[in-house]
Amino acid sequence: MGEKQQSLGRLAADIALSTFFTEINHIQNFGPAKEHLEQNRGSVLLYANHFHRLDSVVIGKVINGNIAQLNNKISVMVSKQYTDGEREENKQIVKALGLLQKAYGFNFISVVQEKPEEKEQYPNWERINKEATRRAIELLRMPGNMVCVMPEGTRSETGTLIQALRGFEIIMKRGGPNVLVQPLAVTHTDIKPLQMRTQIFVPESFTYEQILEEQRQNPQFDVTTLAMRRIARELKPQNQGPYRLDF
Repeated sequence: MGEKQQSLGRLAADIALSTFFTEINHIQNFGPAKEHLEQNRGSVLLYANHFHRLDSVVIGKVINGNIAQLNNKISVMVSKQYTDGEREENKQIVKALGLLQKAYGFNFISVVQEKPEEKEQYPNWERINKEATRRAIELLRMPGNMVCVMPEGTRSETGTLIQALRGFEIIMKRGGPNVLVQPLAVTHTDIKPLQMRTQIFVPESFTYEQILEEQRQNPQFDVTTLAMRRIARELKPQNQGPYRLDF
């Protein structure tokens, strides 16, 4: 894409993103992740819950400028259905993601979601997801990169957190000692067309070694549960699902 085309693409993307009203709480907690990337100390693994089909677009808007400029050093795990773009009901998200990708040049890592219909559509889903995990780890081992994942593996249909997948801890662990992990809690108060209102809560970042030490002190919880509880703390009790803090 030429420089003029890319500039026009970014303008169109910015106009599209302006229809997503986003309120960011605890924005100062982005500071360590932004500094980590700017000073090339290592990479960032950003993870978020998944309540709405357009969460990837909202997260892209939040990342841009607050942690890093959207570019080819940022990779987002998204459903293979969206990157393939074959189904009519997915055209809205395919168009939005495509617009952002062309404008900013970031990368997609295609995964098959934890849904029977998707696994049926992609019989080799295990190989696809193993390759996605391998690619995420490979990228995290290179300083300056950011990888964005949704540990639950699919969108919640009920507006509550669902059980995160085992692969999330594998990515945290094998990404290397210089990975800073940044949680993001996403809630939607209005999802009408052109009026999508989203609240973002930014918990403090951490390293895998830090959360591993926390797990040693709280052996009743595994690492993934402790990581997901960081998101749950920012949600209402009825939205915390298996990570309810009073359990």
